[in-house]
Amino acid sequence: MYSALAILGALVQLAAAVSSPPSGSITVGPSGTGAKYTSLTNALADTSSNVIFVYSGTYTGQHYIK
Repeated sequence: MYSALAILGALVQLAAAVSSPPSGSITVGPSGTGAKYTSLTNALADTSSNVIFVYSGTYTGQHYIK
């Protein structure tokens, strides 16, 4: 069985791993984040990568992913 400290350490490593966009990814986020797109719809239309990194924020609207 895993100790609570080992699980916490793994979660911290995971959080650190996903706090910045991977190289070559499509980025979407609010103004000021440095993201290429501020709209999820526009980011989904970009086919230059299979990876979309979404910065934290509030996103509104409806999106259809085919």
